[in-house]
Amino acid sequence: YNYNYIIMSKQLVLFFSPGSEQCIDIWKLLKTNNILNTLIKINIDDPQNSIPAIIGTVPSLLIRGQPVISGKDNIMKYFKVYKIQYITI
Repeated sequence: YNYNYIIMSKQLVLFFSPGSEQCIDIWKLLKTNNILNTLIKINIDDPQNSIPAIIGTVPSLLIRGQPVISGKDNIMKYFKVYKIQYITI
């Protein structure tokens, strides 16, 4: 993925590292909740991937037009809120 595609994507983008415990945990949780397959997934350890400067830690979730959401707990809070809003609409 190139930088412009990542920044302009309407899809949510998950930045992760396969060696990170938090990333492994969030990956499993998102997969179990059928969310993982809806995300663009970017491995920060792959030298072919462009990582925006705003990504300072993993896991991080990039949502166009919003601040980056960093950390397993914050990402799970985001999806729980999103699911509640989605159900009540």
